[in-house]
Order: sequence, then C-alpha cells, then structure tokens
Amino acid sequence: MDPARFRALLLRWYGRHKRPLPWRDTRDPYAILLAETMLQQTQVPRVVVRWQDWLRRFPTARDVAQAPLRGVLLAWQGMGYNNRAVRLKRCCEHVVAHGWPRDPEHLQQLPGIGRYTACAIACFAFGRRVPVVDINVKLVYAPFLPRRADAAVWSFAERMLPRRRWYDYNQALFDLGTVVRSGDLSSLPRPLRTLYKGRTFVREKSTEKLYRGIPMRLYRGALVQFLREQAGHTATVAECVARIGAKLAPQPAPFVLQVARRLERDGLVSVCGNTVRLA
Repeated sequence: MDPARFRALLLRWYGRHKRPLPWRDTRDPYAILLAETMLQQTQVPRVVVRWQDWLRRFPTARDVAQAPLRGVLLAWQGMGYNNRAVRLKRCCEHVVAHGWPRDPEHLQQLPGIGRYTACAIACFAFGRRVPVVDINVKLVYAPFLPRRADAAVWSFAERMLPRRRWYDYNQALFDLGTVVRSGDLSSLPRPLRTLYKGRTFVREKSTEKLYRGIPMRLYRGALVQFLREQAGHTATVAECVARIGAKLAPQPAPFVLQVARRLERDGLVSVCGNTVRLA
C-alpha cells in the first residue's frame, strides 16, 4: 500500500475510533512519563484508573521527588514490577533538579528512560516530530517490512511520519496495533482490513529468569508485597522464607536472602543482618 494512502486511511479511522485515554489530554511531561512507565507491563484499563489515582496523590514530579521512596513504593502497590517505581522517582528527582530535556537524545539520558519512552515524551509532551515504536507499532508495520529488526522498524517509522499531525499519527498506530492484535478488524476501512486480514500476533519469546520453574519477578514481587503488609514494613529473613513458601513454593533461606540482596541493589529494600526492610 502507498504510504500516503496508508497515513490518510489511518488518520481518518483514528478520528472516528480513537480510544479516550486521559493522558492524551495533557502535554505535561511528568504525566506522560507516568503513563508510559505504567503501560510498560500493565493493561490499559488498569492503567487508566491507577494513573488518575496516582496524579491525585502525586500531582507533580516534585511531589514524587520529595516523597520518601517507601511512600512511592507503597503507592505503587498492585502494579507489579516495582523497579518501575524506583526508576520513576529517580527520574523525577533528576528533572526537578535539572529540568526537562526536550529532545529524545537527551531524554534518553534520564534515569531509566529508553528510546521508546524518550521518543514518547518528546512527541506527546514537547511536540517533536519523532517516531514512537513499541510492539504494537512493529505489528502495524510488519506488512511493509521483510524483516523486523529494531533498527529497520525505527528507520521505516521515521520515513512514514507525516509532515503534519505526527502526534495523532503516532497515537493512531498504537490503536491500530491494539485492533490488529485483538483480531476484530470490523472497525477498519476495507483496505486496512485487507492489509491485516489473517495476520497473527506472535508473542515475543520470554527471556525472564526462572528459579525452579518460577519467574524471579514473582519471588521479588512477593517479598516486596510482604514487606508492604508488615508493621514497620520490616521482617526477618525467616519470616520472608515462610511467606515465599506459602505464596509460591518452599525455598531455602540462602535463596530468599539472595532475592532480598538483589532487591537491595535495585533500591527497593535494605538488608541488615537478619532483617529486611522496605526502602
């Protein structure tokens, strides 16, 4: 399909069917950073609720920067992947101290910010004409590309950007990718239905680490959640071992202590002797 025709069809469809996501109504880089951070590992409907709740509790980047890390981690409860909360706080501390960069290259130098998030903030907060490529966008561009290496997709995405309405175009790609993944193409105009008919979404092979058949992130999450629930947010290693055993599967104390040490390295907990404390 001709790129100009694809863009015209996509933008027309988006004008009628775009999702009413609340972060599309703001140009606040902090609010957009928050949305992108939450969306990394959490479904959109849940993020809509938690994003709004979070902004009521922490309306600005300064509120996050000045809050104790423990308070940020407690507020993150239920979202999983707790490292995201630590990275969010560190990023907020940096921009409060030094201001917001506006281009992707400098945004990518912020703590915990990769290429995708940097481009998302640059486009959606600062109006930069840059591509924003996630897994949905890769799926949308798959019919146009013989291979899907990241470098090739980003290069193609840059060439596909329209001269105007690049904000809407990037958002439209997200929504189209969601539709293609769902398999229900009924809302699409016929040329787009034809382009994506029969396309299947192949989930990328998981590379997460396992221990005795259980993902490490579940051990980490269970330990952080246990500390959230304790008086003083503190527990002994023996209590942590018991919780891991009840929640997931019995594991030896040295392994649980190793999990705690890794969480400590990431800034989520502190370990002192036989005691583990939420950061």
